[in-house]
Amino acid sequence: MRDNLHEDRAKGIDFLRFFSAMGIVIFHFACYSEANWNIFLENANASWGNLLVMTFFVVSGFCLYLNNSKIESVAQSTYFYYKRWKSIFPMFYVGYLFCYIDRMFEVHSLLISPSPWHKIWLTIFGMDGYFLYRSVNFYLIGEWFLGAIVLVYLIYPLILWLFEKKPVLLFTVLVALSVFLPYSVFFEIGPFRNLITCTACFVTGMLMARYRQVLQRRILFWASLFILIAGIFFPVPVISKTVPVALFMAISFFVVMKKIGELLENSGKWCERVMLFGGKISYPMFLVQHVVIMKVLAINNSSDKFCSLGYLLLSLILSIVFAYALSVITREISNWSLFQVTGEKIKEKFRK
Repeated sequence: MRDNLHEDRAKGIDFLRFFSAMGIVIFHFACYSEANWNIFLENANASWGNLLVMTFFVVSGFCLYLNNSKIESVAQSTYFYYKRWKSIFPMFYVGYLFCYIDRMFEVHSLLISPSPWHKIWLTIFGMDGYFLYRSVNFYLIGEWFLGAIVLVYLIYPLILWLFEKKPVLLFTVLVALSVFLPYSVFFEIGPFRNLITCTACFVTGMLMARYRQVLQRRILFWASLFILIAGIFFPVPVISKTVPVALFMAISFFVVMKKIGELLENSGKWCERVMLFGGKISYPMFLVQHVVIMKVLAINNSSDKFCSLGYLLLSLILSIVFAYALSVITREISNWSLFQVTGEKIKEKFRK
């Protein structure tokens, strides 16, 4: 099982991650702003939020398959889960702790939610945001996306096993299911957030990683650019705002932005460093951006667009600053000898 992330790092992916994270900040700011930023909320065929999060799932599938295309034993599965836990939860726990302390001072109580204490397990496993639609819990950061990606990672060995046998068939079945099942009463969470849709996006990324040589074809870039622009401005009859249309746009967005990212990275070392930095803070940006936006809008949620634009810029800057701070703090804690020794023991035991 491959484990060298930098060795297999595909060019353009860091730019795509950072651009998508910035887009999510803008989208969520527009959701709560009184300035009516409808242009940032949706295009002709999809919500910008849905499109960008679907792109993130495509990117996750793409990158994970590049570095974990073979899981052939229980030991490898265990080591895979350890790596996923290490990449997600330490940063989530640190971010949650800071937000918990902030909320504790706001409400003047250790109990920050009216929920019963047993629901803290949802937070411990990163599922509080995903199941927030069911009932109030101890959610503070991460939103539904964190829980969804955790669920997809949990079933990744099964996905990989099916993918290695029939990749195109798996993709086709998942997309077909995303057309019908998410709109049934069984899926209360909604069509764009349920596990089938998230897995379909994830497998799309795996498929693109497997046949990534095709992504270098110039005609694919221009075709994707045309589809993306057309999708932004012209609604598809009957099926506009559905999962398959949004996924098709997310694929086009992935191809276009990845190519632009490649060109930027090849333009110079300084640009490559900026892209690498942006890629590294994209996940912590996802964690902190909603909290940052609500704090900024609490200062002044102006209906004046010029004033609102200034607060949007402030939200973007602070999201980057706090995301970087969160990544640095988490890295320093991870370097404590206790965690280093534990990590080395796990690697030695399960990495085969």
